[in-house]
Amino acid sequence: MFKISNKFRWIKNRLFAILCLILLLSGQLVNAATNYLAPSSGSFEIGSTLSTNVYIDAKGQAINSSEGTINFPKDLLEVVSLSKSGSIFTLWVEEPSFSNSQGVISYVGGLPAPGYTGATGKVLTINFKIKKAGEAKISFSGSAIRASDGLGTNVLSGSGQGNFTLIDKKSAPEPDKETPKETPKAEVDKKDTDLLINLSVSSATHSDQNKWYSNANPSFSWALPAGVEQVKLLYDQSPSSVPTQLYTTPINSKVLTSQPDGKYYLHLQLKNKNGWGSVNSFAVNIDTTKPTDLAVTESGDSQKAQSAKVFKISAKDALSGIDYYELIIDDQAPVKWIDDGSGLYETDSLTAGDHVLTVKAFDKAGNYITSSSNFKVLSSELSQEPVSVPTVTKSSALPGSLVLVLSLIMLLFLFISLAWYAWHRAKVLEASGAVSSKRVAKKDVEATLELVRKSTWKQIELLHGIKNKRALTSEENAILKELKKNIGKIESVLSK
Repeated sequence: MFKISNKFRWIKNRLFAILCLILLLSGQLVNAATNYLAPSSGSFEIGSTLSTNVYIDAKGQAINSSEGTINFPKDLLEVVSLSKSGSIFTLWVEEPSFSNSQGVISYVGGLPAPGYTGATGKVLTINFKIKKAGEAKISFSGSAIRASDGLGTNVLSGSGQGNFTLIDKKSAPEPDKETPKETPKAEVDKKDTDLLINLSVSSATHSDQNKWYSNANPSFSWALPAGVEQVKLLYDQSPSSVPTQLYTTPINSKVLTSQPDGKYYLHLQLKNKNGWGSVNSFAVNIDTTKPTDLAVTESGDSQKAQSAKVFKISAKDALSGIDYYELIIDDQAPVKWIDDGSGLYETDSLTAGDHVLTVKAFDKAGNYITSSSNFKVLSSELSQEPVSVPTVTKSSALPGSLVLVLSLIMLLFLFISLAWYAWHRAKVLEASGAVSSKRVAKKDVEATLELVRKSTWKQIELLHGIKNKRALTSEENAILKELKKNIGKIESVLSK
């Protein structure tokens, strides 16, 4: 009995030690990761863009998902866009979204096993527009970072925050000015020659300061005049900032990596034995985000060429803006198209049958988004003789009610004539034994209805065009209403 009791006590002690070890290890696992913003501070002018990245530091522990809510002052900042470019997450349970009315950004993202263990795991980029001067605090709430342990353990230990100074352009700080000294003219000229005239910043990656680039790794270089003792640098979004990062050993180049989207400036200042020279700034424009909301819709038939189509094309880009579109019909060569403001693209004459229009919308940094639209060109057999539908004109000399009656009568006459043609053709083919009348009649009636539908739509578009220029008369409104009623019936029949 004594031996059994001792053995039981030994087992209990070992189990307790194992349990303590598990708790110790789990204590090291839980609360290990953090999320933070970079950059997390800086001064920005009203009207400029503030871009900051959301990062995860996994502290060496494999993580595979994160969820977060980010709060920002809605009276000072407005979200322009969110970018997932360069994110460690490839799976999104909840796409990054924002509400400017509530001042909230939210996301839920993840990645497959084995997960992420690094210290600079990018989640997304936030692009703000500065609305008003003030101190803007950006913080996390309701966040979680989950371990890749099969249990979804929350290993978040804390979250950083951003503190940004938003200033009016008029109150932007000016470069520090040294107290003037009585210096010989020759020495002043030498200082100007060494530090100002020969000071020129250039970029091999972003050479044109007015152009947008999709490269997020800008590089800068400059020549160091003789006698330079120290260098100051600063990279931010204000065109008038004063450099603060000091290099006691002068450098003549700087390479930055994984920079967020937006307009930025590298500020450079040199010092020799006479003091600090003026600030030289170089602008870079970075846009790594694709355009959004590409829409391609068929607008109708061309009025200029037979068997041609008109498409309504539009897209959006928050930063650099839409530059041009590349259009491909079937396997034809690409065509570069620049929107003239109407958003309407008209094709050349096409063969009868099914076609595909592929559209690429490019922004000014070269990023693009693609969309395709299937469409059909009807056989020319029934479209050789264009169908005529009465046109509504403002200068009609007939009374409005008479215009209405004549228009509807002519539409009815057109429909009956085309239906008779389809029936007569079916009978002729049936008599020749070529094909059954029902099959031919169905096919031709459908083609006839399609022509009537297109002609009716043209009249509806014409009336809408007049309506955009002036108010329609009561008779014209009645015609528009009747046309819409008829088009609804025709499309209902065609859809069966």
